[in-house]
Amino acid sequence: MSGKSVRQSGKMPEFLRKFFVALKRQPSMIPLVVLIIAFLQYSLNLTHISDTTAKIQGAGMGLCGFCTMLFSMLSLMCFLNAFPRRKKPVIPMIALMVLMFGLIFFCDWRYAF
Repeated sequence: MSGKSVRQSGKMPEFLRKFFVALKRQPSMIPLVVLIIAFLQYSLNLTHISDTTAKIQGAGMGLCGFCTMLFSMLSLMCFLNAFPRRKKPVIPMIALMVLMFGLIFFCDWRYAF
């Protein structure tokens, strides 16, 4: 036989198995991670967005940038409260989160045009 034991050959590593079991028990972690990455990407590029707003000085651009940042933070908090651990999802928080996503899209569209 080779150096591997019978238990390890042909099976996935233990840390991957634990990761997938945890993901199976809490699938809401996937969109949460995506939302956190998007929020961090927007936040870390906020200086460039503010510089662009200051140079162009379009009507309502500063307000749209502010609203986008505000609703991004609030939607993250709503997401955290919408899916409590081992309980049913809180529907009003999900509805509020979807409303904030709609407001973010509107503010981004208004900022661009």
